[in-house]
Amino acid sequence: MLSEGTYGDGDVRLRYTFEEHRILLRLVPATDPTRECTMWIGNFDALGPPCHNGTHKVPHEPIVGDLFFFPHPVNRQGLLLTLPPQTPLFYRGTALEFKRKAGQDAALQFAMPEVMPETLKPDPK
Repeated sequence: MLSEGTYGDGDVRLRYTFEEHRILLRLVPATDPTRECTMWIGNFDALGPPCHNGTHKVPHEPIVGDLFFFPHPVNRQGLLLTLPPQTPLFYRGTALEFKRKAGQDAALQFAMPEVMPETLKPDPK
C-alpha cells in the first residue's frame, strides 16, 4: 500500500487506497451497511465507449457487469474498472456512475488494451 485516506461527510465514508498498480475505493463503517450510495468517478479528459463482460440492453439503461475497460482515444493505456459481479454502471462519456454499499470494493487502474481478458467485448450501443 502506497497511501490511504478516508473522506467522510455525514453518514457516508469513502476510503481510497493507492496501491502500486491500482486505486481501491470502498465505503467503510460508519456507513450504514444497508444503504446503497451512488458513486461518480470523473471528470476524465476522454473515455472511449467501454469494452465489458456484461450486458447492455438499450443505451439509456446501465451496463451490467464487473469488468469495464475504457480505451483512451490518444494514449495507449485505457482505464480498467473492476466492480463486484452484476454491478449496473452508467457510462457518461467523461464520467462513470455506479451504486455501492459499505464493504464493496471498486478498483481503478491504467491498462493496455492487449492485456485485457478476451471475455471483454465492445459495447454495440
